[in-house]
Amino acid sequence: MASRSEAEFEKLLGQTSSQVRAYMFCACRNWADADDLAQDCYLRALYGWNQFNGKASRKTWFWRIARRTCAEWFRQKQKQRTMVDLCNVHKFTDDLISSSSDQLDQIWQCVRSLGKEQSEMIQLRYMDRLSYSDIAQALGIRIGTARSRLHRSLNAIKIQVKDRNDGV
Repeated sequence: MASRSEAEFEKLLGQTSSQVRAYMFCACRNWADADDLAQDCYLRALYGWNQFNGKASRKTWFWRIARRTCAEWFRQKQKQRTMVDLCNVHKFTDDLISSSSDQLDQIWQCVRSLGKEQSEMIQLRYMDRLSYSDIAQALGIRIGTARSRLHRSLNAIKIQVKDRNDGV
């Protein structure tokens, strides 16, 4: 019979496995690497499961592990890549564009031009569907800071899209 702790971990695994895999893919842009990173993330969570101090939710604690796993991967690879999976950009751009593929490509280009911090904010909020509170806890910032960073990121995309459309 599984212990309570094991059952909680299995529940977390079931709730987050597809999101974690997608998050890792957004970081590394390769499904094989994404699977390795996701596995590494879950192993780290499992090894640290009993050290959880309860200052944040388990979900927030886990997403911090995921974020650190990606950060370490980036340091090892020494590459600058965006943290946003642009193929799902339509999830947060309903007010920016219609669904044409040309416009989606344009949005992808705009998101790629954002800095890592802005791209990550969009990733956490719209792809991973974390609340502002969870984002703030995961990044170690205030909730107001998380909201303002996300707002600036979305405005930057809107401005770029408008400028590109006006220039055509």
